[in-house]
Amino acid sequence: MSRKNFKVETAENGQTTIKKIDKTPTGKVKTIKNAEKRRKEREEQYRTFRINALKRRAKRMNVPDEEVPKLVEKLIAQLDAPKQYTILTMGDAASINLLKQAIANAELKYLFCGDTFLYIEGDQNVLAKIREIAPPKVTIHPYAKKMEPILKASKAETEKKPTGNTSKVKKRAKKRRKQANLEAIKKRSKRIGKAAAKKAKIEKLNKSKVIKKAA
Repeated sequence: MSRKNFKVETAENGQTTIKKIDKTPTGKVKTIKNAEKRRKEREEQYRTFRINALKRRAKRMNVPDEEVPKLVEKLIAQLDAPKQYTILTMGDAASINLLKQAIANAELKYLFCGDTFLYIEGDQNVLAKIREIAPPKVTIHPYAKKMEPILKASKAETEKKPTGNTSKVKKRAKKRRKQANLEAIKKRSKRIGKAAAKKAKIEKLNKSKVIKKAA
């Protein structure tokens, strides 16, 4: 291509060029409807996972087949029930005092509190209310309470396996480690002695060379 036909888009007629940015959306557009759909899909996946896990465990524990549907129903009831939370709120003393007043005005009761924190229990409605009335400087940390297990652990699962790591074994192991450390220290001190001896030997040879040259 000859230079005559070569044109640069910039600086023609002394004008400053501005690169146009194409703002046409190329990816997926996130909407509230899509987010709600994804949330429901995740909930359904989690529900299926929990049910299948319960069935597998019931099989391992030799639970009769006719009792498994009852256990599944109990699990579904737990999953559908509103979650209960222990809610920790933290902030400076002034903000926590304001939160106490707001909780009293909302006719709620907290468990206990300090100068910079406050605990309250409740379901998602209580959590939503706390988020609504809390001052800006207060941070909210909800912890979901554990539900009662559908299948209680068997004795084989709860019993500790026998171990040979007794107190006598621990003492002997500690004594061996201490002895090994002492041996390592001795070896290091010997290495330092050899290095010092080598250095002294080199200094002695250098000194003898100087004396010979002077003679």
